[in-house]
Amino acid sequence: QAIVDAGLDYRPGTGYAYTQLGYVVAAHAAERVMGKPFETLFQEWLARPLGAGSATFHPSLATIGAMPVRYARSAEGVRPLPLREFRAVGQPIDPAASLVA
Repeated sequence: QAIVDAGLDYRPGTGYAYTQLGYVVAAHAAERVMGKPFETLFQEWLARPLGAGSATFHPSLATIGAMPVRYARSAEGVRPLPLREFRAVGQPIDPAASLVA
């Protein structure tokens, strides 16, 4: 509903803006059509066939601990970013930005 309420930035075909909402809409459409959660579809259709069985939207603490530190530039220089939070199993995921492989 939030996507509908936000409306369009441009009339279709008149402009372009990159957002991650397209992935969210595509994941939701796939869930509706296939009758399964996106996480299940991802594993069945992409991860396992590609041999990426460890790819997940819910990484273990060991996997999170092994992830590299992210950095950002600022006027003060380069600084480490805090580790992002991951959703608990059973909580909604962000299909555009929460995959760990």
